[in-house]
Amino acid sequence: MQDTAWREDANQAYVGNGQHGMAILRILAMGLFRINGIKKIKEATEYIAADRNRTLPLFAT
Repeated sequence: MQDTAWREDANQAYVGNGQHGMAILRILAMGLFRINGIKKIKEATEYIAADRNRTLPLFAT
């Protein structure tokens, strides 16, 4: 699921714990999507990418 939505295999964060930290943030985002009942993660990610303010209601759960 994560590679489909966020292309984890193409990640260029090779310095220190960068890869691990980014994976944790992606898992957190996926959890927020699921808590809010969002099933189509890739579409939701693309929708939010257009305007970062769209994330605020997700954090207000």
